Amino acid sequence: MQKSLKSVLLCYLLGIGFVSAEKYRGEIFLLLRDPVSTAKGNTGVSDPQSLGTILLNPSLVNLVSPGAYFSHFEGYNGLIAVENLSVKIDIGGVLNKSAINIFYLHSDPLEVTKLKDENLGIVEGNIEVIGTHLYRFFLLSWITGKEISKKSYFGVSIKLFRESFYNYAENGAGVDLGYFIHLKNLAVGITARDVFFSIFKGKSLEVAYPSFVLGLTKISKSMNWIMEAELFSDGPYPGAIINLGRLSMDFKFGAEYRPTDNLAVRIGFYRGYFNGGAGINWKKLNLDYSISPNPELNVTHKIGAGICF
Repeated sequence: MQKSLKSVLLCYLLGIGFVSAEKYRGEIFLLLRDPVSTAKGNTGVSDPQSLGTILLNPSLVNLVSPGAYFSHFEGYNGLIAVENLSVKIDIGGVLNKSAINIFYLHSDPLEVTKLKDENLGIVEGNIEVIGTHLYRFFLLSWITGKEISKKSYFGVSIKLFRESFYNYAENGAGVDLGYFIHLKNLAVGITARDVFFSIFKGKSLEVAYPSFVLGLTKISKSMNWIMEAELFSDGPYPGAIINLGRLSMDFKFGAEYRPTDNLAVRIGFYRGYFNGGAGINWKKLNLDYSISPNPELNVTHKIGAGICF
């Protein structure tokens, strides 16, 4: 009985977190990140490494090469699986620098339970299993950008969401804005997520509040150093480094060492944990891997593969 109840509670938490996206201070948003950014402490807004990073900063669509990138990972000991696909194709015209990003989360069959007697509450023998269902969350982003100058770029991401489980379904939409500028050996990236708020409509109306990320990347021939500050506007929370009124701030750090043109070794630090990983490039193909501890997901392994057209 406890196992079935645990499954229901897990699904409930996933549902709340995903459908309101940034509302819960980016905890769920971390699941969307590709192995490259995950290995570097969940950074990426100022570091256009792969197509996967355009989800973090839409202005990076101006800098990444046309191609396709796919990543996969499983969490909660295999209870959920996440697939992410980004595709960019040169089509000419004003939409030349555009891409499509598809994110899909799905679970194993989860038991749906109800209380036999609502007056007794959650106690042994008072829980009845009424069926099993899959939890699904789907995100489709259309991302496009424009070159402002030879060193600065702007981008916008229009997001559509759908979440469903059992007899519940909710749809949502939001907009992210991004900016990137390259200054000698320093790159600066800024992202405003849910900049006009994100609206989610199902049985009720929910709003996701804006959040902002500023990233700095120090670039050298074989080593990149990355630092990011993330600001949330929906109130303080215990894990933040800085809490001030309704504002909360976190910091992230990452580094990438390239001993050769075909190999990258990555490490990052975020919320008391170290992440790590590596990437291999061969001609037009690349393969990435990351490993990160997480108090909820346990140790998480992510793999990703891409191809340049």
